[in-house]
Amino acid sequence: MGQLFTKEIEMFKELAQSVAKSGKYESTAIIEVGMGTAELFSKVDGDFDMLVGIELSQGMIDLANALHPKFRDPETNVKLLNGNALELNDVIEEKAYQPDHKFW
Repeated sequence: MGQLFTKEIEMFKELAQSVAKSGKYESTAIIEVGMGTAELFSKVDGDFDMLVGIELSQGMIDLANALHPKFRDPETNVKLLNGNALELNDVIEEKAYQPDHKFW
């Protein structure tokens, strides 16, 4: 693992802790556009309540699921979705969380 990626993981873990300590929010979430193989999610999925990865390439999503089988579990807090960043809100509403879900 490279130094930059290690620092990125630390940053997200610190962010999750800071948000939790603030008491201002009931849950924490990350949306990553262009999530590739979901390596970041594999390192921080225990620190956040919801993680949504949007990827244009279904092949990358398939590879992410092969590398991280736990993300295929319907009960996981990770959603890996095929979609376009230009239609981000629609992709999340249609494929991840309904408008009445706590995500919103």
